[in-house]
Amino acid sequence: KTKKIKKNTKYKEEVQKITSVLESNSYPPITVTAGVMVEWTIQAAEGTINGCNKQMIIPEYDITQNLVVGDNVITFMPEESGTFGYSCWMGMIRSSITVVE
Repeated sequence: KTKKIKKNTKYKEEVQKITSVLESNSYPPITVTAGVMVEWTIQAAEGTINGCNKQMIIPEYDITQNLVVGDNVITFMPEESGTFGYSCWMGMIRSSITVVE
């Protein structure tokens, strides 16, 4: 997991860039800062996408992401601090997004 935070003076111009590598049987937990737009890239190598992990559901941000080989970019704005779960479409592979102040 790599974290890069680009800070500008204006709230809306700040972007947290997170990069994760997909594994066939797990999703990575990530930690982000509240109030800063997130650009999360999930890198999926050939052979890592399967019937279970091919679709990621992040209910807190109303995101359904179909994963493909290559870079999958998910953007969202974490407004509140806390820990929010996400899972595959079947609910078997689970992980979390922790939002800190």
